[in-house]
Amino acid sequence: MTSTRTAKGFRSVPFASALALALVLIGATVATATAGTPNQVLGAVVLGLTSAGAGTALGVVIRARRRRPWC
Repeated sequence: MTSTRTAKGFRSVPFASALALALVLIGATVATATAGTPNQVLGAVVLGLTSAGAGTALGVVIRARRRRPWC
């Protein structure tokens, strides 16, 4: 029973939103820390990947909930 409740929690829109926000903040922190250094390109890549991951995670959860609203 607990595993089902936990799985539903991971598929919830608020959890996906919080995860997306956390990923964007992590990417922005890395990009800010590397700005003006030789690793600036690496920071930009990390920001791009985390932003893409955030959008993907949120989009997958919303799409799954629209297709199966009982989840």
